[in-house]
Amino acid sequence: MRTYSYIIKALVCFAFMLTSLDASGQAIDGIREIEVIPGEGKTVAEALREAREMRRLDTLSVIKDIHIRLQSGLHMLNETLSLRPEDSGITFV
Repeated sequence: MRTYSYIIKALVCFAFMLTSLDASGQAIDGIREIEVIPGEGKTVAEALREAREMRRLDTLSVIKDIHIRLQSGLHMLNETLSLRPEDSGITFV
C-alpha cells in the first residue's frame, strides 16, 4: 500500500501530456520519450536517471521536455522516487 502512495504522489507532481510523433515514430519539437513497461526492461527510477542523464548531456539545449511513458500495469518501486528542481521538464505520461 505504501508503494502505491509513492507512485500517486509522483504522478500528481506532473502534468499529463501526450507526445507528438512524426511518421517514423521519432519525437519532434525537442521532446524525447522513455518508455517503461512493468516487468520488462527498466524501472521507473532507472527511467528517471536516464532522463537526468539525457538532460545533463544535452549541451546544445536541443531537448525541451522528456516524457517518461508508463505503460499500463503495476509499477513496483524498489527505492524512493525523489524529484529534484532539475527534474522540471520531465513529465510522467
